[in-house]
Amino acid sequence: NATLSGGEFTADLHPSNVKWLDLTASYSKVNGKTANGEFLPFIPTDKISGSVRIESDADKKFSNPFFETGIDYSFA
Repeated sequence: NATLSGGEFTADLHPSNVKWLDLTASYSKVNGKTANGEFLPFIPTDKISGSVRIESDADKKFSNPFFETGIDYSFA
């Protein structure tokens, strides 16, 4: 028998004065313990993710052009 618990928090920002910019950040955590209190193996580490998305107006070639980059960091 084991217990798993965890959660994820995400913040998605769309500044009203910069409509073409989208900022996203998230944090996730999972815990797992056996009935006698030992930690379960192979549980993923805590993780922080972030991304920046820049959108452009549609033109004749593309209906919704954008550029997006992101980063993931996993705690050791």
